[in-house]
Amino acid sequence: LFFGRGWSKPLTAVDGYAEIATIAITSNADNFKHVPGSIDETIGNQPFPPCQGFAELAKLAVEINGWNLCRVPGSTLHPAHVPQPPPRKKPTTVKNYVELAKLAAKTYPKALIFVPGSINNMNGTQLQPPMAEYYEIAEAYVRKSGESLRYVPGSVPLLSGSPRSTRLPGYATLAKIAVNNWDYAFSVIPKDLPEYGDLWAYYRDSRSHIGKTDG
Repeated sequence: LFFGRGWSKPLTAVDGYAEIATIAITSNADNFKHVPGSIDETIGNQPFPPCQGFAELAKLAVEINGWNLCRVPGSTLHPAHVPQPPPRKKPTTVKNYVELAKLAAKTYPKALIFVPGSINNMNGTQLQPPMAEYYEIAEAYVRKSGESLRYVPGSVPLLSGSPRSTRLPGYATLAKIAVNNWDYAFSVIPKDLPEYGDLWAYYRDSRSHIGKTDG
């Protein structure tokens, strides 16, 4: 792919560019970083505007490797790697972002950290408030891997010991889903959650049936 980071202005795309990019991404999903419209995941800049067919190319890249969500316009930077100074202009969110964010959960459950509103699971840093569709996106991740709950606002960060962000509405429902498929869910569920006792009872009862057979 010919759009390099060092060019001061974009070149004219060759005919059939989207087809060429599709082949390159299919061969190695990391090639998505060369597609015009992708963002630099280290500093958040978008060197070039989206090329024709960008949304579908992004979908392919994320479908192969969900980590590529960090390069999709609309994603937030990893809270642990905040650039100084921040990007001069925030890229316009791609129209199919919600679809891409949920798709990324299938191959890389940790990609939830790139969705606006998520927290740094280590210290609780939250770079942006939750986007309107945050809950439905988070649910897709937690159903895939309960460990994704650690990135949901309201969870207890590993180092701070107490939540630093405002608890996401519906947090208890996500926590219940996480309890079903992550044995360490209570390491991030805050004890002052009103539903904490019910969640613990639910977890205890569900585990008490494991290994038991009828008769």
